[in-house]
Amino acid sequence: MSIQLNKPYKIAQRKQKRYQEHYNIPADKCVVIPVKEFGDDVSCKVRWEDGEGKVHEQSQLFFNSQNIEPVDAMKDYQLAELVSDSK
Repeated sequence: MSIQLNKPYKIAQRKQKRYQEHYNIPADKCVVIPVKEFGDDVSCKVRWEDGEGKVHEQSQLFFNSQNIEPVDAMKDYQLAELVSDSK
């Protein structure tokens, strides 16, 4: 799969538990923004909103490109809003 840099992605459902435990992030509520490719791995910024409405961001988290999928702005509107909040 070809990854587009600086476009919104989400963590594939089958890998959410793994990334949640590894990075200590709420994987099902994160938007992943690829910044730089390293072969099959991608360095990303990750943003999410906590229960109190505060937006958190971590950078330089690595994901395998096969473990992320594009955000659908209609279905994943909450994730899409996290991207627009960062601009």
